[in-house]
Amino acid sequence: MLDVSFGTIWEAIARDLPDAVAISEPARDYTFAEFDDRAARLAAALAAAGVGPGDKVACYLYNGAPYLETVFAAFKLGAVPVNANYRYTEDELTALLADADAAALVFSGGLAANVVHPVATLSTLRLLVRVGSAPEMALPGEGGASAVRDAPELADLYAATAPRPREPRPASDELFMYTGGTTGKPKGVIWHMSQLFGSMGPGLFTRLGVAGPPATLDDLVAIARSVRAAGRSPGDVTCALHLEVSVGGGADAGPDIVSGSPGQISGRLSELVEAGFTAFSFSPAGPRPASEQVEQLAADVIPRLR
Repeated sequence: MLDVSFGTIWEAIARDLPDAVAISEPARDYTFAEFDDRAARLAAALAAAGVGPGDKVACYLYNGAPYLETVFAAFKLGAVPVNANYRYTEDELTALLADADAAALVFSGGLAANVVHPVATLSTLRLLVRVGSAPEMALPGEGGASAVRDAPELADLYAATAPRPREPRPASDELFMYTGGTTGKPKGVIWHMSQLFGSMGPGLFTRLGVAGPPATLDDLVAIARSVRAAGRSPGDVTCALHLEVSVGGGADAGPDIVSGSPGQISGRLSELVEAGFTAFSFSPAGPRPASEQVEQLAADVIPRLR
């Protein structure tokens, strides 16, 4: 099994496929070269603040490129990225950061009000980084308010910081994932990179038609290159479709749940049509591309119902 962290894998892909798209947001795409460069600049800022191997870097962020860049930056240092749900209240956030012994916190500006209390309470935080502007608000007069207000903005930090040189990291590096806390307080689950890669690898490479996990980093990059050239992705869109169907005679057959790849869903729809189902209610569940796939599937099936 590869003895490398995910950060080292991403660095290798950025080296060999710099112009390939790494992150796609509604407003723009980021190439692997940009992904690597931005993460390297944040990693340099974290290191300058004293964050190093084994230290926890909390991500209190909305979904988007900065979240992945923060995770990548932590991986570059051998630091441990820690997810902090953006729905957490200030008390929940404080408890999680205290439990994780967080050394740095990267947070969305819109969540700044919830950051004041943990910053005032916890002594372990060495660096705060804000992503986007914070709304105008009356911050309480406790010690954390000024630190939150004066936290460097991520875009400014990128502009002012030189990228940290690449440094290979081993698969013994860690990732923290906190549970949802539905049965009590959130609990930190510790994954070593080797464990995470080992659990993901078999299914991932099987979907790509690869006999087994790659033996070397160069082998893995070669797989990535071939997948890109073929226009495929390990994360081919999987969408979920909720079908409420009734039989032609009017009897209610009850709901039927169909999920899987677009091709699998299309095949199941054909089977239902052949079986005499005539009424379909489409309720897509999933990301934007999946919803677009469902719309196309509906367009393909509806004419066959007439």
